[in-house]
Amino acid sequence: MSCTIDATVGGALSNSYLTVAEADAYFSTRLRVDPWIESPDDLKCRALVSATAILDDWVEWDGAPGALTQRLAWPRWGLLTVAGDAIEPTVIPEALKAATCELALLLLSEDVLATPDAQKAGLTALTAGPVSLTFAGPAGQPSAGDRVLPPQVWQRIARWACAKRGAGVVAKLERA
Repeated sequence: MSCTIDATVGGALSNSYLTVAEADAYFSTRLRVDPWIESPDDLKCRALVSATAILDDWVEWDGAPGALTQRLAWPRWGLLTVAGDAIEPTVIPEALKAATCELALLLLSEDVLATPDAQKAGLTALTAGPVSLTFAGPAGQPSAGDRVLPPQVWQRIARWACAKRGAGVVAKLERA
């Protein structure tokens, strides 16, 4: 079954913050995007839909949804651009589209939801001789959002978001 994107802003059936054509335009000026360029449109579609879902699942967004009937977390009321202007609740900001693109690109080559064995065990340090292992409890481990969403994604959305940890929320990320 092929993938279909619905990028209707505020739509009840929307599944992506942008279309494949918009992502292609974004990547047309970016370096090191071979996994994107070499992928068929169906795979690009799946990457964008997955990236959107991960962003909505792993991020606690500021503001309020733009409409009660929208499927995705965006658009939102009460948020500002870097310049301090209100973001209209009928718009998906370019920074969020860029973050979605960056995460989609990563998804084409890596399973960001997989937890490395060392993180599962809480291993924070390892010394070879004489052998020394250091394990941390949950407080010493990176938050789930920090593991799933890389810096190139966070830097684009940090002004409007914080990472979720399980059902709760970790401390606000430092605003850029």
